[in-house]
Amino acid sequence: MVDRQQPKPPAAASRITDEESGIDGSEDLRRSLFALDAMRQRGLIDEATWSERRRALLAAAAEAPATNHGTGGGNRDGG
Repeated sequence: MVDRQQPKPPAAASRITDEESGIDGSEDLRRSLFALDAMRQRGLIDEATWSERRRALLAAAAEAPATNHGTGGGNRDGG
């Protein structure tokens, strides 16, 4: 019988990747708002649902702690 490890949860992997790549919550917010607008424009959600979800995304972003990711040029020496 082969002993296999259970895969790690995707959230943990994406959090670590985000920390390493410098992507912060503002990029996630931008993508979420873009997707939400696209769903509304395609008629997949109504105006009230769009407004409620948009408000929730912006409120969650306002409550999130500020990060200092992405301030360097991609090199460890800050260049």
